[in-house]
Amino acid sequence: MAFTEADVIALRELEALARVPGALKIITNEHACGVHLMPRDPADLALCAQCPYPVTDPRHFVLHDVTSLIPREDKGRVRACSAEGDYTEGKPEHVLSRLRQWRVN
Repeated sequence: MAFTEADVIALRELEALARVPGALKIITNEHACGVHLMPRDPADLALCAQCPYPVTDPRHFVLHDVTSLIPREDKGRVRACSAEGDYTEGKPEHVLSRLRQWRVN
């Protein structure tokens, strides 16, 4: 499955933004407040509630800068990777959108 014209445009934008440190970030599932991945006990929930950002805000989670992109043209996908080993993968348009979600108006 080759890239479509829209994929190529999104991939070019991804490549340009990936050269700017901090422009693209992967939102991990790790809570920035220090709580385990899926807080269940009351102490963790209380700690999570003390975070200045609610769990619906990307800033509640650890963010990692995108350091590399791996186009997978055979699958029509791109993988964005962080130095910490996290990654997200999908159609270039969707990955571009996902990597911009960390920005809060």
